[in-house]
Amino acid sequence: MVKKGCLVFRKNGKVKLSYCHRNAHLRGLGRKVVRLCRGHTAEQLNTIYENLILVEEESPMTREQREAYKKYVPPETWTDDFTWTMALKYTKDITEPLKDGFRYLVNYESFLEAWRNRWQYFIDLDTKNLEVYKFGLEILCQESDIISHDTIDYPGGYDPVMVGRFPLSDIPEDWIEICEKNYRKKKIVLVDLDS
Repeated sequence: MVKKGCLVFRKNGKVKLSYCHRNAHLRGLGRKVVRLCRGHTAEQLNTIYENLILVEEESPMTREQREAYKKYVPPETWTDDFTWTMALKYTKDITEPLKDGFRYLVNYESFLEAWRNRWQYFIDLDTKNLEVYKFGLEILCQESDIISHDTIDYPGGYDPVMVGRFPLSDIPEDWIEICEKNYRKKKIVLVDLDS
């Protein structure tokens, strides 16, 4: 399932975002984010956030950064001139570098509002909650991938919708089912009025 998404750390209104190129759905990236939260205290998650150094995607990787990052990507994708763009594309599990204390994160905050960012997982360090959002609920019958909020038929239809909020210290075992149930309640169902 090729779904783009992100993991977002939020603190004092500021975000640091880790991009996920594929499998960002609940049973993919979602499970990995929950494991990250369950395996770390709020203080440890805060330390991860504080230690992250944002880099621009176009910035060259140093040799040390490349070597440190090598273990997070499939061997067949590795090249000696590996770039941050390649890291965004090929990282199998975006939580692994965070768990290991890898300090560099591509500044991809601009992706937060993109409708292709279908699943968003916010670790809110102020409220100490994990928030799960689904984005692009009404990408229906559009002629273009470029969305303008000035021309959409359903204002707010492209905004992220929260489908789950859980305390970082007590994420329930059935969190996926809760999110799926909440998502189903919010989806538009097309009905054939002629039948």
